[in-house]
Amino acid sequence: MAYLTLLFSSLLLSLALALPQGPNTLYVNNPNLRTESYNATYFILAVADTILESLIPYPLIPVPRDTSIFVTPFPAGYHPVIVSSGYMNDIRMSIFQIASLVGAQIAVPYVDRLENGETSFLYPLINYIGGANGEDLMSLVPCKLRSPRSPLGKNSKRLIRHEIIAIVGTFEGVYISPASLTPNTAAYVAITPTEFTVEVKTVIVPNFISGPSVVYEDIDLDFMSDPSPNTVYTAHTFHALINQALVLNNGMCQCNTYFFNQTFTDPLFRVGTVTIGAPPVGTTGLAGVYSDVPGYSASSVLVGFNAQDCADAAAAVDKSALQ
Repeated sequence: MAYLTLLFSSLLLSLALALPQGPNTLYVNNPNLRTESYNATYFILAVADTILESLIPYPLIPVPRDTSIFVTPFPAGYHPVIVSSGYMNDIRMSIFQIASLVGAQIAVPYVDRLENGETSFLYPLINYIGGANGEDLMSLVPCKLRSPRSPLGKNSKRLIRHEIIAIVGTFEGVYISPASLTPNTAAYVAITPTEFTVEVKTVIVPNFISGPSVVYEDIDLDFMSDPSPNTVYTAHTFHALINQALVLNNGMCQCNTYFFNQTFTDPLFRVGTVTIGAPPVGTTGLAGVYSDVPGYSASSVLVGFNAQDCADAAAAVDKSALQ
């Protein structure tokens, strides 16, 4: 169970037809860390500061007026919120391996975790995780990772499965929700030759009569390739925001580093509509339809480092990954 808890909780932070799904090229050099190939699409919403201040227990750092990150100044009184979804491939940690999962996240960059007015962190409001390629999440993860010395005996698979799917609150430092993503075979699906979509729905705790059920649609992404890329954001914008040290809710922080320097990165700029439905846990005030939102699709290789003191995590951020 200890190994299961460590790997599964790390997967939840990584917090993905589509761009080619690349291999996990960094596992060999990082065998004891969680690594994966991640094919994802990221959107940057502009949300009123007052809404975010009611959701985050730390101050916001003013959005920098750095034209290398924000080509045009971010609107006064508003703050960026990152909504992303993606397909995770070849997920590894130590001797454990999961073929694939899908996930999504709503997170806020430029959060002053140290309250020093200058060190930026990424604060996750909620993370979603789901089974890929038609696999149920609970059958996919615990079956492959449970310890052969589990004291639960012949019923261990069933009990571990119910234990994990019931976790919709806090888990090892992040707020997570078991989810059903459409598609679950790729990072997004084409509904026309030029239009792509992703749907993220919460899955509630199952019961023995009806099984798991979907309650409502949390996130809907509908987008196309941007005909005028680089006029608002550049690749550097997205890299600089998502690679800030991640704030955990257990007093620690973590470097979740996305490396976009692979031959299969294939970045594409997007524009589309982001719909946030009935407010999920920790996102009250964000519900609504956001139109003409700039986005970015690309494949990366993700390395999830161990949780550490927040000042240490901020100092350990790989500056090359921010570029």
